[in-house]
Amino acid sequence: MATESGTRHRDFKTVFCVTDVKERKKLLGKVLQIPEFNEEDDLRSGILLDIHYDTLAYFVNNGFPWREVAQLWEVFQNLLNEVQGKPLEEAITLFKQQLNRIAHYSSENNLKSMIDFVFMTLFQHYKLYQFVLTQERADDITKCELDIEPPLVPEPLRDGVLKSVWDEEQRIKKIEEMEQKRIQERTTYHENEIQQAVQQLEQQFLELDSTPENLSAENLATIVANVTAKKAAVTSATLSYKMEEMHDSLKFKYKRATVSQENDKGGKKSAASSRRSKGNSGK
Repeated sequence: MATESGTRHRDFKTVFCVTDVKERKKLLGKVLQIPEFNEEDDLRSGILLDIHYDTLAYFVNNGFPWREVAQLWEVFQNLLNEVQGKPLEEAITLFKQQLNRIAHYSSENNLKSMIDFVFMTLFQHYKLYQFVLTQERADDITKCELDIEPPLVPEPLRDGVLKSVWDEEQRIKKIEEMEQKRIQERTTYHENEIQQAVQQLEQQFLELDSTPENLSAENLATIVANVTAKKAAVTSATLSYKMEEMHDSLKFKYKRATVSQENDKGGKKSAASSRRSKGNSGK
């Protein structure tokens, strides 16, 4: 034990020459030949390294000589190895045996400090230590790849427009979207109506072809009236479509004109007039 502590105390002294605690732990891990690990993925190794470091820090901060620091650290590590899976009473007995082996190497005050440390840490939280020392942690690692999209490069300021012009363009754009939606609805409805009227007219012609040659004047008048009615239905559906088309066109033109007039009343240039001004300035 004396030989091992003699080789360890120089390494431990080098570790505590570093001021940053994180760097100390990294260096201690190298001294103890602990394989590199990710603390987020391997909590057990991180906890054990903390135990090693806290044990050393306690002895160093209490002013123990470096050789004795290494010696008592080895006692504590041996105790951790021996008590794995054992009840607390047996662990205390093993600790007493460890103390008897080093009693002639340490002063009475230092041994008391060692006893206080072991009872405050290992024995006070014995079940927790047992869990860390004996239970393997099940891996539950979730990894995902995220695409990092850089921010868009802003457009040159010279290409910018006044907010009032932009607002007007957005309102006009909304009106145009409404108009396109209305065109689709109107076209779908009237196409079905016209198609139905045409089918009825074609059916009437088929019935006319299948009629006997010797028709009475009354039957002929009825057939002519039916054909005329079906033709009128086709014409009516077509005219209705054209009239609604003209009505909608005028309505949306009025909406666009109203947007420009609202801006003109407020003393602001409309989007159309702003574009014309830019075009004239370039001539």
